Amino acid sequence: MIIIAIGGVSSAGKSSLAVKIQTWVKPWSSIALNQNDFVKDVKEIPMIRDHIDWESPQSIDWSHFHQAIIKVQQAIYRNHCRRFICLLG
Repeated sequence: MIIIAIGGVSSAGKSSLAVKIQTWVKPWSSIALNQNDFVKDVKEIPMIRDHIDWESPQSIDWSHFHQAIIKVQQAIYRNHCRRFICLLG
């Protein structure tokens, strides 16, 4: 199993790159976990000058994200169906 972590600021093209990687390795052999799916409730995200700081690491529920990675890894080992995990940050 190979884990590919893709990081970058908002709108940097991380999702587009993940789609290209999945196309290259065949969709059935990969899965993408998007960090945006693990953003905390807006009330829990830090503010900068009265604006929500979406770029703050504190905006992510890291525990939930980690649990999702573990579940995917366990499924891979059980089913031997996927070889690549793309993590989008």
